[in-house]
Amino acid sequence: KHAHSYSDEEERSEWQIKAQDTFGSNQKIGDRMKGRITSVMPYGLFINYGGEKDGLCHVSQITSLPARIDADVVMKVDDEVTVDILGFKDKGRATLTMKDLNPEIDDKIRRIYGSAPREANSDDIGREVYCHVTSKHDFGVFLKCAGMRRDGLCKVEEMPEELSLEEARDRKGPFKAKIIGVQKDGRIALTMKGVGLGAVDEYPAEATG
Repeated sequence: KHAHSYSDEEERSEWQIKAQDTFGSNQKIGDRMKGRITSVMPYGLFINYGGEKDGLCHVSQITSLPARIDADVVMKVDDEVTVDILGFKDKGRATLTMKDLNPEIDDKIRRIYGSAPREANSDDIGREVYCHVTSKHDFGVFLKCAGMRRDGLCKVEEMPEELSLEEARDRKGPFKAKIIGVQKDGRIALTMKGVGLGAVDEYPAEATG
């Protein structure tokens, strides 16, 4: 008895049938619809688009821009987005993409991460950058800086007195920092001490970097 080998079209049809049984609808691969974010995780977004099960948009499917983004910085629960169905998992959960479907989100990503992230160099010393916390340690915080490919380190002694490590982690961002050093491997040293530096209300209105 030979096992049947499915063609791509047959496999797609099989998953569509499973999805229809699960969602009670005719949703299929390639469908485009509006959805609402119900949960934000480090690996992506769960989005309700009318089905009984929320679909998953992996962080790599949020944008086609060349930026390594943080889902919880860019998006929040209850944000409305446009999605395409990429496929269905074995339990009927849809996999989704937001790429090139939400220009306002791409614009926000440009403002947070910069237009074309690159390695820092000595010419960047003294430059002020917008950033957000990616990790917290006893010695300071690492921050993702707009326009920079690598995270920067702001040591405790370079943080303003009114900002504790716990507050920096809980706030996440946005912050404004100044580059005070760049090592040969591109690692960045930051300070948040100084006029206009530290916690700020919002990211810049236009893309930086």
